[in-house]
Amino acid sequence: MGMSCFYLTLTQEKLDELKQHPGQVRQFIFAKNGSNDEAELFDLEKAWHGIQYLLNGATFGGDEPLGWAVFGDQEVSDDLGKGPARCLTAPQVAAVSAALQEMPASALAQRFDAAKMEKAQVYPEGMWITDGVQALNYLLEHYSHLQNFYANAAAHGKAVICFIS
Repeated sequence: MGMSCFYLTLTQEKLDELKQHPGQVRQFIFAKNGSNDEAELFDLEKAWHGIQYLLNGATFGGDEPLGWAVFGDQEVSDDLGKGPARCLTAPQVAAVSAALQEMPASALAQRFDAAKMEKAQVYPEGMWITDGVQALNYLLEHYSHLQNFYANAAAHGKAVICFIS
């Protein structure tokens, strides 16, 4: 099964409300998870850690705004089982979207080094060397979807909550 990274759009007003009541985040995520017509749910699948590494050269963090693209910024909940949910405000979403549009997939492809990714323990471990070009293509395909997700969220002035499940 494994771990996937999910992204859920919401209004800035709803994010502000959830920040005031972090105990309600779990219920919001799992109750609204794809069932709210106004919310968009996006699943980066198992590509999240590889994309994080290619964008930032690190397994976590990085310079803003690209450092926010995969894991978000501020924690907005308690541990959901695989860590807390994190969020991006609407202005942060716009900044991430712009930065992702300026980062072509070809630049990520040039950063792909299977041996370094294995050594850094980039999840899911084991596939970078064994799958090689197929693993890179998997990351680039999902990167394109991530760019589109953020572009759509930014175009609609949405905030984002991200979480691993």
